[in-house]
Amino acid sequence: MNIKELNRRITVNSYIFGQDAAAGNIKALNETYQLWAKVTQGNNSRGLNNLQMAYSEGYTVTVRYESSRPLSQDNEIVYEGKILNVAGVRIQEEGSKRFLVISTNTTGKSISDNT
Repeated sequence: MNIKELNRRITVNSYIFGQDAAAGNIKALNETYQLWAKVTQGNNSRGLNNLQMAYSEGYTVTVRYESSRPLSQDNEIVYEGKILNVAGVRIQEEGSKRFLVISTNTTGKSISDNT
């Protein structure tokens, strides 16, 4: 991969999970940072979600590997106002360079839906 292909700006949100005093699950934003990435849209798919048809867009996001900031399925990626859920992460090595190839999907929710 050529480094100039990393020409899209994404935001990674990292969360911590726990329980509150009433034993309810909570999700709190722990860290947010921006990265340069290569983003390609894959095929759209549909599935059954709570007995309703839900359409999903798939994206593949490639970023430089940083050992100080591991990415996991608990992270979210914000790209062009859309919230991308991380479905899988794998390391790709090309010579002396390492990249993360992240499989993501979204149900069409945007940032404005969450605020």
